[in-house]
Amino acid sequence: MNFKCCPTIDNEVIDVRPVEIVLSGKDYITFGEQNDMPTIYYDAYCECSTLQSVINTVSDYIYGAEWNGDLNKVVNRKKETLSTLVKRCILDYVIFGSFAVQVIRSKDRLIAELNYVDVRHVRLNADGTKVYLHSNWGRYSKNIHCYEAFSGVEEQMNSVFYFKNPRSRSLYGVPLWSAALKDVLTLVEASKINFNAVRNQFTPTTMISFTNGVPTEDVQSKIEDMIHQKFTSSNGNNILLSWSDDREHMPEIKSFETPDYTERYSKVMESCRNNILVAFRCSGQLVGLIEGQTGFNDVEFTNSFSLFKTTVIKPLQREVENAFKGLGIELKLNEFNVEFINGGDKNNI
Repeated sequence: MNFKCCPTIDNEVIDVRPVEIVLSGKDYITFGEQNDMPTIYYDAYCECSTLQSVINTVSDYIYGAEWNGDLNKVVNRKKETLSTLVKRCILDYVIFGSFAVQVIRSKDRLIAELNYVDVRHVRLNADGTKVYLHSNWGRYSKNIHCYEAFSGVEEQMNSVFYFKNPRSRSLYGVPLWSAALKDVLTLVEASKINFNAVRNQFTPTTMISFTNGVPTEDVQSKIEDMIHQKFTSSNGNNILLSWSDDREHMPEIKSFETPDYTERYSKVMESCRNNILVAFRCSGQLVGLIEGQTGFNDVEFTNSFSLFKTTVIKPLQREVENAFKGLGIELKLNEFNVEFINGGDKNNI
């Protein structure tokens, strides 16, 4: 018997451990099994709506409603303001657990420019004194730019400041949510399953058995093309074709009904979302993820938000402030307040 089936299933196992590897003959330390750990973090942020919502909200909380400092101060020749630079660095800090800034000095040894550096492009040497930049480490080329790591000495005319969160015990920073990375990737895959199910109109897989002999490969391909053109499209069902030497001329058609995984699917999704929230030490209502609730308890929210600010947001604000202090910039990130209106009275959290 001969079978043809389309599409195939991708059984690739993705290694998502934040390992750091020393390569023979290379001055930099790779990050991730394929030197792509920052890309994995960023792709997860882009593809998982739950993670993106949490990260964006936490970033806004860290930046605060307003802060003391010259918001409109231009920091580079591209006319970017200090406010823009700080916002981009904060977002990177939550996504990657690190951020980077290029520091350029003028002839009089003063800091003249601060340029945002995409931390995905950053690799370091073993002692962190050299910073290597490349736009795509997954497709290695020789066009790697090497800079001294910023140390504050005036002799450094062009250097890169790399800051990682103090909880990281490795060379590179890891984000708060790193322990929930597999949960994030699970949600991404579940979303793809939903997308493909909709594209296929929730139709089952069909098997057509031709029992009048096994044709040549060329004939099989022609029959396969004719059937797919006639009965399927990008929104159609999946068809499995088979041929045998049995001389019965009536093809047998069977449909494989997929089992209903609704309950199991829902539990997996709920578990993954909860693990992401646990990684950030917050509840869903603090980051716009309110499910299965018919009412809103402002007292409960107030207490949760106050605890979240004290244990998560304020420490992160101090870390960002200390980082920029090393660049000679005094930041004072203020609290992000939420306003409730009860009977005409306003209450601030």
